[in-house]
Amino acid sequence: MNLYYKFHLLQKGQEIIGSGEKIKEELFDGKTQEYEREKRVLSEVNGHYERNFFGKSKVYLNIVENGQLRQSRTTYILTVKNKKSLAGSFTSTISDNSGRAKLTKL
Repeated sequence: MNLYYKFHLLQKGQEIIGSGEKIKEELFDGKTQEYEREKRVLSEVNGHYERNFFGKSKVYLNIVENGQLRQSRTTYILTVKNKKSLAGSFTSTISDNSGRAKLTKL
């Protein structure tokens, strides 16, 4: 399954804060579910940026989603690939799930 979110992030020094919403799901069977604005799951984001001089810099994000049934948390550990792309892993309380993640600036 691929999930698509739209995040609005603000970096203040090393601190990152923001908000987001789930906008689309792509299921393994090829079906796509796009969420209308009024039915989107809202999220709160906080985290920090770790600048590494001798390696790749990292971004750590904690996201709290206020879902229809319950609140959930997801933690992302991402490596800065370039000015527009982060990639790494996530762990979530949503179905005790984990996997790969990619964030791209549009």
